[in-house]
Amino acid sequence: MRRLRLAILGCGHWGEKLARNVAALPSLELSCACDRAPGRAESVGREHGARCTTTDSADALDPRHSDAVIVATPARTHEALVRAAIDNGLHVLCEKPIALSASRGRELLDRARVGHTRLMVDHTELHSGPFRRIAACVAEGGLGAIRSVELVHVTRLPGPGDVDAVWDLAPHDFAILEALGAGEVSELEATAAGLQSATLVARTAGGVEAEIRLARGAAERRRSIEVRGTFGALRAEGFRPGDA
Repeated sequence: MRRLRLAILGCGHWGEKLARNVAALPSLELSCACDRAPGRAESVGREHGARCTTTDSADALDPRHSDAVIVATPARTHEALVRAAIDNGLHVLCEKPIALSASRGRELLDRARVGHTRLMVDHTELHSGPFRRIAACVAEGGLGAIRSVELVHVTRLPGPGDVDAVWDLAPHDFAILEALGAGEVSELEATAAGLQSATLVARTAGGVEAEIRLARGAAERRRSIEVRGTFGALRAEGFRPGDA
């Protein structure tokens, strides 16, 4: 079976990790490493065996050379790059968010459906061991009917400068709520303290109230989830991808 040819757009801190993972999987081939900084593209491409390196996204999105693409560029560039990839018939794994508005995100999803391509967002925390165990307990009815969820999402990193803490961090938390079956958000209250911290209170059509506390540039990392239901509660601390 021919390996899936996968290009990387964005070879920064996170893009390099993704390129490493692509190179480690026998079913994938790193077809192209692309970054606006030629030195980064060449370094990542050489390290992980890319067939080509480029500073031009059009080269990486050429369907003659690639079957799929990972978009790991600044958030403000995601929408245009995802649209170009879909229009070229490529499957896409995009770092969050895929667009900077819900309507634009829905437009990209509709475009992918029409073009019969797969479009996924890289919600890494859904794959952590502690969260999977909580999600399994909820799915099996172990907590009864879910009434509330508390999420704390605090990171030491200052985050990208083109989006605030909500756009940078909260997509992970809303993906968690969706995975828990909380239902579509019907009400949302937000209180922000500048660009680096915010508290969100979301109420869903399924009757769940979620409090999400977000902060970047903190002295220490804090990550926790507590799910409360009619039969009890479960809590996980410090969960992240790769947790056992």
